[in-house]
Formats: sequence, C-alpha cells, structure tokens
Amino acid sequence: MKRLVLCIILLVCNACSGTDNNVPSPAIGNVANGLIAFPGQDQQGRQQIFTITIDGAGRTQLTFQGENSMPSWSPDGTRIAYVSRSPQAAVWIMDQDGGNKRMLVTGDAPDWGPNNEIAYTFSGMPGEPSEIWVVDANGGTPRQVTSGGNHGGRAHPSWSPDGRRLVHLQLTPQDPATDDTRNGCPALSFRAELWIINADGTNARQLSMTGSANFDSNGQLINSADDANAPDWSAAGDVISFWSGQENCFGQIWRINADGSGRMQLTRAPIPSHNDDPAWSPDGRQVLFTTDRNGRIETWVMDADGSNPRFVTDSKPGPGPGDAAWQPIRR
Repeated sequence: MKRLVLCIILLVCNACSGTDNNVPSPAIGNVANGLIAFPGQDQQGRQQIFTITIDGAGRTQLTFQGENSMPSWSPDGTRIAYVSRSPQAAVWIMDQDGGNKRMLVTGDAPDWGPNNEIAYTFSGMPGEPSEIWVVDANGGTPRQVTSGGNHGGRAHPSWSPDGRRLVHLQLTPQDPATDDTRNGCPALSFRAELWIINADGTNARQLSMTGSANFDSNGQLINSADDANAPDWSAAGDVISFWSGQENCFGQIWRINADGSGRMQLTRAPIPSHNDDPAWSPDGRQVLFTTDRNGRIETWVMDADGSNPRFVTDSKPGPGPGDAAWQPIRR
C-alpha cells in the first residue's frame, strides 16, 4: 500500500519497541461514534468519499467529481473537510450528506480541529518542501505553522484534543546507503518521522524514533520499522496512533502517548500484509485502519489495545491515501 504525502513529497511511517498495557483511552464527555467517512472507488474507478455505519450498512456516496480522499469531520459532526484532486489538490468542505460543497484553500491532508480551524499541508512554491498551515473553517487568511530546518517536507497534521498542538510527519534527508532494506524494501533518500509542535509554531520536538524493529510475541521479526507516518491524535486523550514500518514496503499500526511514553504495537499481521491509515473513534475506544491481509485493501476496526480486529468495508485507496474518519455525535 502506498501513501500520498503531497505537494513535493510522498509517503510515510516509523517504529519502536516497548510495551505499555495501560491502554484504553477514556471516553470523552457525551460524544459518541457516528458514521464513518472513507475513500472508495465509484463505478468509473475514481476515488470518492462515502459514508457507512460501523456494521457495514448504509453505504452512501457523497462526492462524484474528480478524485477525493482524506475526509475529516467537523467537531459537531455536521460537515466534512476533504481533499479533491481535479487535478490540483485542494481542501474542500461539504455537509454530512454531501451538499453545499465549496473549496476552502489549495492544499492537502486536512484535519479539522476543536477550535474550528483546519490544519493542512501546502507548498507555497514549486520545488519547495511542503509545510503545515492552518485556516479558519469559515475562510480567511491562512497562517503558516512550520518553517525552516533541513527537511524534505512536512505533512499529515493532526490536532491535539485541546487544539493547542499538532502532530505531523516530517521527511528528513538521509544517505540512501544508510537505509535499512530488509524484506526487499527500497532504499530511500529520506527518513519519515513524527514531530509535535505548538499551534503557534513554537516548541517543535521529535516524537518518533527510527531504527527499531517490530517483533511478535515469539521474538520473530515482523518487519523493520524505520519510518513513521499517518499520525492521528485521539480526541479522547493524549495518545496518537500511527503507521510504522518502511515506506513503500510494509508496516503495522502503533500507538504512543504524546510525551513519547507507552509505545505499543496494535496490528501484527505478518509480511506481506500491510496495515495503514489509523483513525480513532470519537470515544477513543476503537481504531479504524486499512489492511490488505485478505489480498485486497479493506477498512477494518479494532479495539484501542489492538484486540478484536474485524472487517468493516472494502476500500481502494489511490490516488489519495485510505484514511477514514469517524463522525462525532452528541448524545
């Protein structure tokens, strides 16, 4: 499975060892889990946004033009931000039933925060690395959050529950000769890592660590885990799910606390299976993800500790990633 990272950069993920059994995140207030928005293919083979219930019922197509992916629900669950590629990537907003579509800003990988701001990725000039930007969901002048440093691009932002921080992917240049190419993975000129930064652009710090390996309970290598990507910060607590493995190759779903503790592997499907695109439920008790363990790309769900994985629906990412999003609803 390949991930799109955007503008000038592509792809994702990291790893590590260590376990923490203090797992399930607490449910938040009176917020429950609603519909699931996800990218799938229409009858013409184009990528569109659909909604479905967790039991796989009520599949409804919301977009019909271009190629669309990466849905993100508004905090009140009434609207969806998403990426439309027709052909340039832009962030659009629509109602939960697909009505009132409007373009918000040129960019990619939107994440709708608790303060009605949308974080996204954008490269201001051709050939320049992409950075993290933020814009009010009602429009206005975007502001740049990340800048500077020796990097190949920053992408895939995700808000903290209080809207004060963002976790994102950062591509760090490296000598391809130093890249771990176990399991037939290609050598790459960059290393993908996760970073956290304040919403005002201050206090950037690296969250993930590279150069580790994923092992099962018997000590057998599942796949090397030298990249980290696709972070999703739970709205129910200070915990982040992410993909960890080797870009353009294999990987698993992990979780980690925002302070760097509690690193835990959630999926353990053996090579050549690949698991990607994690997304928390609003109550923090479940995680959506994509997997090809059955020979085709499907959307699955598991409990927050990785137990009870089960099929939800078929999903065929491309050209955008397979990230799904779970609607918050008020009880």
